[in-house]
Amino acid sequence: SKATVSVLNCESVLLMTMKADVYVDVESQATSPNRLKPRNVVKDLEKERGWGGAKVVQSPTSVKRRSWAQTFLLAAAAVVMFCLLCLGAYAYLDQCRLDDLHFRQVSARASGYDGVISGSRAGHKLGWAHDMAAGFISKFIPEEARTPFLDWKKYYPEGQALLDNFDAIRAEAQKIVDQMEKVPVFGDVEGNNAGLSGKAGEPKWRTHVLKYYGPWNEKNCQVTPAATAALKKGNPELAMFSVFEPNKALYLHFGATPTAVRLQLPLIIPEGAWIEVNGERRYWKEGELMMFDDTFMHQVQNGNGPRVVLFLDVPRPEVPGWLHSFVKFAAGDYFRKVDKRVEQEAAKVAQARNQLN
Repeated sequence: SKATVSVLNCESVLLMTMKADVYVDVESQATSPNRLKPRNVVKDLEKERGWGGAKVVQSPTSVKRRSWAQTFLLAAAAVVMFCLLCLGAYAYLDQCRLDDLHFRQVSARASGYDGVISGSRAGHKLGWAHDMAAGFISKFIPEEARTPFLDWKKYYPEGQALLDNFDAIRAEAQKIVDQMEKVPVFGDVEGNNAGLSGKAGEPKWRTHVLKYYGPWNEKNCQVTPAATAALKKGNPELAMFSVFEPNKALYLHFGATPTAVRLQLPLIIPEGAWIEVNGERRYWKEGELMMFDDTFMHQVQNGNGPRVVLFLDVPRPEVPGWLHSFVKFAAGDYFRKVDKRVEQEAAKVAQARNQLN
């Protein structure tokens, strides 16, 4: 069997076996006062003890020290490998982005978050990142499920509770319309939609927000108890009364990521009001739920009177839970800012209502 001869100093050598391969601990030898070379040790052993054929190899317990050049080359190789991995990931994500934009027939110059088709790509600093995220997430969704309009019974069967309470919810919508001037403009609470909300002198898009990717807004929920009770039977990420002033139009735009689908319950619909998703136009009908994928290009045109729909974002079941959590985490700061604005606007409306009473 093999054993180790550890050179402790130039005068004493510990022999662990008889006539076998001799291992010399180079590290221990290096500390010897006389710096005796391992080869000479073996030759001396051959002369004194009559051993032949002894081998000098480095001890398995010895630590081979790398030179500075070797360390530098290893570090450089690691950096190169990391850069190649990053480039590969970037190329994959960018291809996901392009594939998704092509599938949805979206102009590459459109903003990644509710942007106008004619808008500059640089107009939204996160447009490119939104497009990449949407492209990556879309890989988890079967192509047959990526259609402009969807079956709400499959994605949100809890919508039946809204239909069962339609009359009470519509009555709450009418109260909101009766005090429309007190309902906040959507752009005042959701900054990314300021352009869609309407410029000065144009018809406005107003919203009574019950939930915006966070906790329920209790002040607004108290105004619409029937709708709130029906909504809480499900788990929407976003829930609000969407109110259009007469003749309000929304130009072509699309949503950020396909982690959710949009459900609308038409409550007060004037004649001729429609929505067009990916070129397919449909007219709202009171009491008939409509679900669509808002990542497709879509536009809206209202009729001559106020239009109110109950507006929900429902999580897509095809998207893994960890991706839902990641998107909410990544956009968490923005969602909290919107929730804060919603709370401020709700407090203003509640104060004005109390003064009237």
